[in-house]
Amino acid sequence: MTHGNVNNVCLACVFFYKYMASARPESALDDSIRFGLYFLLPGCVMLMIFFVIHSIAQISAFAKGLTPYPKWCWIFCMPVGMAVTMMLKFAGNNAVASALTAAWISIGNLWMFIGLLAMMKKAQQNYRNLPKS
Repeated sequence: MTHGNVNNVCLACVFFYKYMASARPESALDDSIRFGLYFLLPGCVMLMIFFVIHSIAQISAFAKGLTPYPKWCWIFCMPVGMAVTMMLKFAGNNAVASALTAAWISIGNLWMFIGLLAMMKKAQQNYRNLPKS
C-alpha cells in the first residue's frame, strides 16, 4: 500500500470507531476492524493492482514506440517520479526532504505530467511525420 492510502485507511477507521464507540461501545473495536478489513482493504488492494497494471502499460507503450513520444520518455511515468522523490530519504532528516517524501505520489504525478508536457512539441512533430494510411 502506498503511504497516502495507509493514512486514509487509518483515518477512516478512527472516524468509524469514534461513532461506533458512542453507538455500541461494547463492539466498537471489533466493528472497526471488520470495517477496515472488509470495506477499506479491498479497495486499497484493487487500487494498487490497477496502478501497477497502468504503470506497466504506460512504460511498455513508450518503450515499444507505440506513442508519438520518443521511446526514452518512459522515464516520465509515475513510478519513476515516485522513486526519484523517495531517494530524498538519503538526504538526511530535514524538513524539506521529509515534506517532499510525504508527497511522493503527488510529485510522481507532477513528474509525469510536466515531463510529457515538456516533450509535447517533439511528440507533435513525430505525429505529423507518421505515414498516412
